[in-house]
Amino acid sequence: MNKLTKILCTVFMLAALPAVGRAATTSDGIVYSVRQDSYVEITKYEGDDTRLEIPGEIDGKPVASIKEKAFQSCTSLKNVTVPNGVTNIGDKAFAGCTSLNMITLPKNAMNIGVGAFDNTSYYNRSGNWRKGVLYIGVHLISADDGNPSRTEVSGDYDVISGTVSVAAGAFAGCGELTEIYFPSSVKIIGDGAFKKCSSLVYAYISDATELTSLGEGAFMNCALLRSVYMPEAIEEIGMGAFSGCTNLRSVTIPDGVVSIGESAFQDCISLAAITIPSGVVTIGASAFNGCKKLADIEGCEGVREIDKAAFSGTAFYKNNSNYVDGALYIGPCLINGKKVVGEYALLPGTRVIAAEAFYANSTVTSLKIPKTLVGIGKRAFLICSALKDVYYEGSKAEWGNIFIDTGNAVLSKTTFHFSGPSLTGLNVMVNKDRLAVSVEPADIPNGATLFAAAYDAGGGYITGAVMKDGRADMTAQGASLVKVFAWDSLAGLRPLCAAAEAEVI
Repeated sequence: MNKLTKILCTVFMLAALPAVGRAATTSDGIVYSVRQDSYVEITKYEGDDTRLEIPGEIDGKPVASIKEKAFQSCTSLKNVTVPNGVTNIGDKAFAGCTSLNMITLPKNAMNIGVGAFDNTSYYNRSGNWRKGVLYIGVHLISADDGNPSRTEVSGDYDVISGTVSVAAGAFAGCGELTEIYFPSSVKIIGDGAFKKCSSLVYAYISDATELTSLGEGAFMNCALLRSVYMPEAIEEIGMGAFSGCTNLRSVTIPDGVVSIGESAFQDCISLAAITIPSGVVTIGASAFNGCKKLADIEGCEGVREIDKAAFSGTAFYKNNSNYVDGALYIGPCLINGKKVVGEYALLPGTRVIAAEAFYANSTVTSLKIPKTLVGIGKRAFLICSALKDVYYEGSKAEWGNIFIDTGNAVLSKTTFHFSGPSLTGLNVMVNKDRLAVSVEPADIPNGATLFAAAYDAGGGYITGAVMKDGRADMTAQGASLVKVFAWDSLAGLRPLCAAAEAEVI
């Protein structure tokens, strides 16, 4: 097929746009799908060209991803160019392309999967490896895999200046690596990049000043790793990033971190102290679970969500002296309420109730919750069979703004008692035994049913009436006090705000 024919075929192909997520094929044999109606992912290659320039745009949408195994075992392919803008190359995407000896990758940072270029001609040529490490442009692809024809990575290693990405699994299992230094240019450290580097003692991550993300399991099971200092630019610590680092004793989490992933520091049994900065919003399940010596935990002021068992198995969690009336807090976050009995008032300023905090607590009967609460985690109140009343210090509308995760259906079966603004605009006019009661419309909560009640001097109920348009007239001989209640309905009788009252003069 000549070049002109290919161009014409591509034009006709682009005229028929595929549905979102549905596969289509270009004239070059590139199979692709449109993802989220915003970008293209290449899923397979069915062509036989020896030279291929992957287009930067298909169907008017940018090509951003190459799926795992998309080009695997395309043995005819000798030269490939990946366009600017591609941010993801999946596991084994080009593996087994045994003739592929020319690879051009964009200079932007990318997530490069495990073994993405394994067993290509480029990979197998010993001259492309520098001190036991393979690079493609500004991307570090792999360290020595045990091939006797290549230099084994050992001792300390300096990632080459200008490198922007370290591929997933790049140094995984390099048992002789003791120290790793990063240039400021590194922006991505991929999943499992240094997993099971059993001799790694120091990782100078803080030097990578542009690093924004640590991949899942990036330093998992690096048993000798002693301390971790991360750059200020980092925003996310991936799932299991440092799990199983049994010698890790010091961790500094930068203020810019927003998310600490599931099991991020699980089983770091030498870690004794940690401060969660105010920028952290979410803490994943088992994030610090099993950190047996972790006795000092501070911070969490900005956290909105804590998943299950995030701090279970720590010395802090097991220390009974850290519990307040049966509940364990870290800063403004209630972590464990399984020991709470009877009526319980959350500490003033509490922001979060962690996932499964009260799970299977059959003894707590009522809760008083401050209006500072912003989130209730998954299954926080699952199987709380005795919980009957919730006293919330805010209004019903304010309660509606709280994020309540799944598994908390019991809350819908409890009786809620709301506080919030009072009906301050209450007026009572007296004409002999006739009372004219009114409330300013601006003070009436949306959807409220107002009920006016008259009481004698001893607090005994005399009579009452449902108010219409904020007004009610009633005969109440001997009345000395009038109260107006704002309920969600006459059937539910759940208060939407504090009742107003006025003396009958």
